Parts: sequence; C-alpha cells; structure tokens
Amino acid sequence: MMNFVRINLQNFKDYQSDIQNFFERNKEDYNFFHPHGFSSDEFYEEIKDKKKDLYIFLAVDEKFVGYGILRGWDDGYEIPSLGIMIDKNGRGKGYSTSFMRYLHGEAIKKGSKKVRLAVFKENKVAISLYNKLGYEFSEKNEKELIGIKNL
Repeated sequence: MMNFVRINLQNFKDYQSDIQNFFERNKEDYNFFHPHGFSSDEFYEEIKDKKKDLYIFLAVDEKFVGYGILRGWDDGYEIPSLGIMIDKNGRGKGYSTSFMRYLHGEAIKKGSKKVRLAVFKENKVAISLYNKLGYEFSEKNEKELIGIKNL
C-alpha cells in the first residue's frame, strides 16, 4: 500500500532512521538530486526553519521508496521548486508518476499555479517522465534544463 509521509520538526525523530536508511541506499544518486546533504542530520538542518515548504516521503509497505520536495515558499517564491527521487530498488514500478501527481496536487492545495524543477540533461529517464507530465523546458546552463509545469 502506498502512503505519503510529510516530515516536519514534530515527527522527524519518529522517522529519522528511515530517512537515514533511504539516503544511505541511494547515495550514488546525489549527483542527480542534491538539494541538501544525504544524511538525516543534513535533512534535519534543511527542514528545521521551514514552515511552508513540504518534505514528503513515499512509503510502500511501510518502507520509504521515494522522496519529494516542494520548496521555495519559505524564501518568498510564488512558484515552488519540485524535486523527486525514487529508491534504486523501487524504480520501474510507476512510483515516479504517482508521486509527481501527488506533489502537483499538494502545490495546487497551497495555491500554486505552476511548479518548476531543474534536471540534468543526461538524466534522460527523468526528462522523459517530466515531458509526459507536461513540463516545458528551457536551458538553465550547459548541463541542466529548467522545467515549468502549469497546474
């Protein structure tokens, strides 16, 4: 069964070991997904002052298999930045699409009309997913694209 677990200061300690295990299993993906360090301590530092931004884990059968963020609201941005990562052992099972749709819904609930993301040009699997979900891309720099989706 799929479950979305929002992590904040109030429940961080309850999930700290699950968070650490997720990051340790997927540390080789840090090159593609690096909004913060890949440890529970660095995650805590990321969320400790956040009131509006969302940090969500996807759990299947009570094991974290995905991590997603919607952030930027705490820094005053109207359009949140979305990030997603699926556990290396959970890929190819449709979790990415479900998780992205969930994150889009959460952004809509918070009043956003758009979301944005950055993706490395070499990450062809992610770009394919984002294209299917309706993102429009422009150059960020020689290595990355910026995707925008109207909600």
